[in-house]
Amino acid sequence: MRRLDRVRMIRCLLTSLLLGMAAMSAQAQTSAAASDDEDLPRYSAEPCCTLCPRARDADVYLTRFMQDHQEALQGRGDWLFRSQSELNTEFPINDQVLADLARMVKAFKAHGTEVLMLDFPPRGVLHADQLLPGDRARFNDKLALANYRAALQRFRTAGFIVPDYGLLAERGDGTEYFFHRDGHWTPDGARRTAELIASTLKGTPLLAGLTKRAYVTTRIGRNRHPGVMSIVAQQICGGHYPSEVVLGYKTDATETDLFADEPVPEIALVGTSFSATPTYHFAGFLKQNLQTDVLNVSLSGGNFDGALTQYLLSEDFQKRPPKLVIWEFGHPQIAAANPGQMRRIVPLVNNGCADRATLLSSTTPINTANDFTDLLFNGGGRILDARSRDLVIDLQFGDPAVSEFLAETWYLDGKHEVQRVRLNDYTRSGGRFVLETNREPEYIEQPVIAFRVQVVTKLAKPTTVTAKLCRTTAPLVARQAP
Repeated sequence: MRRLDRVRMIRCLLTSLLLGMAAMSAQAQTSAAASDDEDLPRYSAEPCCTLCPRARDADVYLTRFMQDHQEALQGRGDWLFRSQSELNTEFPINDQVLADLARMVKAFKAHGTEVLMLDFPPRGVLHADQLLPGDRARFNDKLALANYRAALQRFRTAGFIVPDYGLLAERGDGTEYFFHRDGHWTPDGARRTAELIASTLKGTPLLAGLTKRAYVTTRIGRNRHPGVMSIVAQQICGGHYPSEVVLGYKTDATETDLFADEPVPEIALVGTSFSATPTYHFAGFLKQNLQTDVLNVSLSGGNFDGALTQYLLSEDFQKRPPKLVIWEFGHPQIAAANPGQMRRIVPLVNNGCADRATLLSSTTPINTANDFTDLLFNGGGRILDARSRDLVIDLQFGDPAVSEFLAETWYLDGKHEVQRVRLNDYTRSGGRFVLETNREPEYIEQPVIAFRVQVVTKLAKPTTVTAKLCRTTAPLVARQAP
């Protein structure tokens, strides 16, 4: 046999041997896998969880936290609702607060700033289909939607840009706008809201005038969300509800010049935890849908006014007012607002007495043991004839931790009032407060005679407070160049 033939025969034998060994290995692996499958532990999962009857007992909602979430109501599957705040059919707002909001919008527009209000629909309006049949029959979701839209129209009349969020309830495309066991929106809810805002602004001079920048949103993993209603249910009934899992997102500019100065965003997002929480990614969806940058100054736990208070006090607004403010909050928050709060918020738009001529001023020590401390006195042989409706009082405490105090104002005809001024636990003003004097009919023509304060915040040591009285109608004083 020739050498070449012997080589070919050896190669054939080796190939056959290798193929046989591979077949035997594959068969062995298949058998082993089948054997391993038989040995694997098997699990079964049962649905979790349902509320116990005790959740219907009002007496179990003892703490402030629990009262804010009563009463827990079982929905379809693993959905939970708060009957007192999510199944309302009325959407009230105080008439005086609405009038003050209209003044605030007018002040914003004087700075060249429009305000888009985002009073998002409650879970009952968007997800009434997730109620159990008995609760669904008792909840008139059509009336709730009609009254909600009527409230939005009142805000439009006051001067706000207000998208028709009721359209989200009518579309019924299967979007889960809210978590099953939490009052916050999901990333899908945030995304659809950003799309609706972009649709509302489409074709307007406002949107056309914004500096455009290309943004793209991509998925980045997943996020777990425990759900505050799960905590409530566990405290009442025991058990353990699983966290919900949602997609994560990031939004980036498609082109970035590392050597160019970043332009100042022309939109400011001023909201609550809905806007501040990265998981929901609302600011990112706004950037993508509006194709422009967004300054997010939202504040978790800040209520309707916390982020707005901090933003209006900042140089970001006072020196560089945006073309659009998107103001986000829940309706129960604005429904609970009172005129006293608005007397603190509205004058911040024009920065109080900053850059205005001062009628009266003083810097006074505040002792931790003091009762009321006199700050301003209009008298001493000459009374300034300045009407209450034109006045603001601008306070700067030396201790930036001051967040609550009583303010007593006396008027020429002998009337006086005491205001309780309080920031919520998450809002910081740096110790600065601006207050309008009384604008009610019996006060508006009266000059202010005296003003004094009593600090409620516990002070670690004595401090000072500088008080200024000025007219809101006074012309601005030109700043000197630095």
